[in-house]
Amino acid sequence: IPASVTTIGNYSFDGCTALNSVTINSSGALVIGSYAFRNTAIASVTIPKGTTKIDSNAFNGCANLTTVDFAAGTATLTLGTGVFESCTALTSIALPDRVKALPNYAFRYDSALENITFNKVTSIGNGAFNGTKALKSVTLPATLTKIGSDAFLNSGLESITIPKATTSIAENVFAGCGSLATFNVEAGNTKYGVNIGALVEISGGVSKIIALPCGLKGVLTVPEGTVLGGYALNGMSGITQVILPEGTTKIEANAFRFSKVTSVVIPSTVTEIGNYAFADSSITSIVIPASVTTIGNYAFCDSENLASITFEDGSQLVELGTHVFEGTAIQSIELPAGIVRLGSTDYIASYTFKNCKQLSSVTFLGELVAINPNAFFGCEALKSFTIPETVTVLGSHAFEESGLETIEIPAGLKSLYVSSSITGSGYTFRNCKSLKTVILHEGLECINSYAFFGCDALETIVIPSTVTEIGACAFQDCVNLKAVIFEGTSQLVKIGNQAFKNTGLESVVMPDSVKTLGTEVFADCAQLKSVKLSESLAEIPSKTFINCVALEGIAFPASVTSLGTSAFENSGIKSLTVTAKLKLVKYNSSPFKNCKRLETVVFEEGCETVTGSMFSGCENLKSVKLASTITTITSSAFANCTSIKEIIIPMAVSSVGMSTFDGWTADQTIKFMCSESDSTVFTTSWKNGCEATIVWDYTPSTEA
Repeated sequence: IPASVTTIGNYSFDGCTALNSVTINSSGALVIGSYAFRNTAIASVTIPKGTTKIDSNAFNGCANLTTVDFAAGTATLTLGTGVFESCTALTSIALPDRVKALPNYAFRYDSALENITFNKVTSIGNGAFNGTKALKSVTLPATLTKIGSDAFLNSGLESITIPKATTSIAENVFAGCGSLATFNVEAGNTKYGVNIGALVEISGGVSKIIALPCGLKGVLTVPEGTVLGGYALNGMSGITQVILPEGTTKIEANAFRFSKVTSVVIPSTVTEIGNYAFADSSITSIVIPASVTTIGNYAFCDSENLASITFEDGSQLVELGTHVFEGTAIQSIELPAGIVRLGSTDYIASYTFKNCKQLSSVTFLGELVAINPNAFFGCEALKSFTIPETVTVLGSHAFEESGLETIEIPAGLKSLYVSSSITGSGYTFRNCKSLKTVILHEGLECINSYAFFGCDALETIVIPSTVTEIGACAFQDCVNLKAVIFEGTSQLVKIGNQAFKNTGLESVVMPDSVKTLGTEVFADCAQLKSVKLSESLAEIPSKTFINCVALEGIAFPASVTSLGTSAFENSGIKSLTVTAKLKLVKYNSSPFKNCKRLETVVFEEGCETVTGSMFSGCENLKSVKLASTITTITSSAFANCTSIKEIIIPMAVSSVGMSTFDGWTADQTIKFMCSESDSTVFTTSWKNGCEATIVWDYTPSTEA
């Protein structure tokens, strides 16, 4: 690289796997950009004296790099994140005094690194030496003030001395250092010290354990006046039990996270269990003292062996954070009287017992007012659950993918998802595959979107008369739902998109109060044989009955004036009367496309349009009677209707779209009452694909 170069740009040689040698001749100021030599095969490099910055990941993944030299210089040299990360052949490096800070992940995963010097560094970034298994010792400079989290995680250190100037050591710095037996702190450092062989932070007369020496086994009794800091036990595989001292008021965040401890004795002075305190640990059971008032977010999350949680009599617990018991192995739990909601507020998503696969019993000693969103998501062993009558808030996804077999919604609840609005998307019991019995009471006003989506075992649902709305996809994919019963004088006004899509419904009697249907409400209901539509319904929207192959007929109420795209496509309708009030979309609406069983169609007088692809693919359609008032036949209206022997086109027709009779054969006849000269106004391609016999000036009265 020539002397004139001042910048080696980002990604300049990134991934040049054949590049095994580089000489940088720059004589002045130089910046080496991000990823400049990443994943190359270079074995050595000399950094010129004028270099001011080696940016992030510049030499990341240089697996053959064994030598890095720095030419003498005076300008401060800044190193970027991951600058020498994954240089797995690098065994030794001496950083010049002009390097003042080690960035995050600087030497992460440099598994062969044995020796490193950095005499003037003031800070070591997060994960800087993570995974440096060969690094058994390192001398921290007198200038060092800060060590970031995970700095020496899973390294090979055997001992470490903390300098006098160091005032900040983050969590998890020495976790997983299986050979680290000795901690020392230089005299004069008032922030850190050593207690029971552990590195501790000293504040207000209390020692917080930051890291423990390797080799400890069995029971760890924490001395009075000492607390466990975050991740203090991470990687300590020999400690099986911890006894916390009287006087401890809080179990710190992350204190037992990732630990192999199976048992903890908590004193009666503890009032708070911090966020992630026991998360991802090996704890098997725990007794929560009566003094505890708060359990923080993720406190026991993903402690997969935790099978038993007991709250002492007289528990003062009043607040649970989010994800508190998620992913544990608890089978039953009795929550104290102070717990009236499964989250810090009524509406916050709590995930309290999410994916507790073995949880089968939950008891509330208090008057529960809120079952928060996602509270019992994925609780597969939870076969039954009684929602207390005191509950006023039922959160979204509350029981989704749980093992419920029966559920009764208390009369006081107005919807299956209560937040600031009762009509939000609920997902409350979505994919409860074993849910067979649902009891709803009068007073319920809304069955929310996705409420029972995918409840395969549900066979019958009774909708109370007070329900005014059934949300989108509320019962979609309930493949065994054969009957929906609307009680009394129903007040139902709206049924949302796909509400009963792909269910096992066999018949539907829709209340006359229903004014609005969403799209695809009964789509893919392959067993649906009969439907009575509401007399208040104005529109049958798109795809309402698409693929309802067992539906043999439909009667349009006088109120229906609009038919949406593909409304009955591929249904089983055998005969059809198109009423004059129906307004059809002119182009490509396909309302009865591919109705393979349709044989007879009659258009009432007053009808004006045969819409696009209206009967396309109705291969068994034999008889079509068009009203004399028909003026427009749109594209592909009768395409591939190969069973019609003849069709009479009324005199009033002045527009015929392209490919209207596509696929018709020579055995079929089209009889126009107009003259051939009148057909010049038709679309020129109206006969595309048509081999039928065309008769002009046809007069029915002259037919033999």
